[in-house]
Amino acid sequence: MQVAVVGNPGAWSTERLASALRAEEIAPIVVSATELSFSLSGGGVAWKGRPLPAVMGVIVKKLGPSTDEQAAVRLLPLMAWERAGVPIVSPPALIERVLDRFRMTLDLGEAGVPLPETILTESPDEAAAFVARHGRAVVKPRHTSKGHGMLLLQNPAEARNMAANGAALGRGPAYLQAFVQPRERGAERRDIGVVVIGGVVAGAYARVAPPGEWRTTTAAGGRYAPANVTPEIEQIALKVSRVFGLDFTTVDVVETEKGPMVYEASALGGFRGLFEATGVDAARLTVRWALERFTRSRRETGRESRPHASPAESAPSGGRLG
Repeated sequence: MQVAVVGNPGAWSTERLASALRAEEIAPIVVSATELSFSLSGGGVAWKGRPLPAVMGVIVKKLGPSTDEQAAVRLLPLMAWERAGVPIVSPPALIERVLDRFRMTLDLGEAGVPLPETILTESPDEAAAFVARHGRAVVKPRHTSKGHGMLLLQNPAEARNMAANGAALGRGPAYLQAFVQPRERGAERRDIGVVVIGGVVAGAYARVAPPGEWRTTTAAGGRYAPANVTPEIEQIALKVSRVFGLDFTTVDVVETEKGPMVYEASALGGFRGLFEATGVDAARLTVRWALERFTRSRRETGRESRPHASPAESAPSGGRLG
């Protein structure tokens, strides 16, 4: 049997998934989402102009070279693939919810997840007042990853000009999030990525900013480091995972003097950070969870079972993975 990995061929996390599948004696097919074509009139999907290969399931890792508005469009062929009866980890409709930062933040807030104060506004006056109230604020695009496109506003005049320019250019509302000061850890600024697979915490890692940098991402020069998961952080991460129902979730948490707060959740990140910081192989754990899901789906639909059992089928259902 074969499993498709939708990702970036040659990229670290994508190839890690392919290797983990081979270790389970499953043949991986690495598919770039940019190579899928979707018939809007007929609903059919093609890969490189040919029919889709027969697979027992699909694991989604990346939707192209960057996370932007095109990533959401690239989910359409995956939705059609799923409607044809192929199970997908994570389901495309659930991934879509977290790709849109505006909707994701709204869903988290409505679920009672602790967040920094965040607003959407087209008003220069409201933007300026928000920065005046909090001292600093971070502007985030609707679709990005690894901190790309984020801007730190440090005075009300900057916020007013940003909102006014956005209105003049027809960019729509701006997303402003209060800048959060992490709990003191020496001179380091850091946040934590908590990885949840199949509703179980697999582990966590810290992203540590370089000196003088407010962003912690590796794209901004940050580094990965081990991180402890307190019971409070674990419960928050599990709650976020339940809000979206994803098979794989990375929850970005910052520890503050008022307790942990969540920046956002992702369906497409966390593999490399967790491995380099802790040695926990999220690709292996994701593959085992996915094979269990695919096997269960085949049984429920009456299709022929996979020839051998997944190691995940004999794993305990509670506690932590690892």
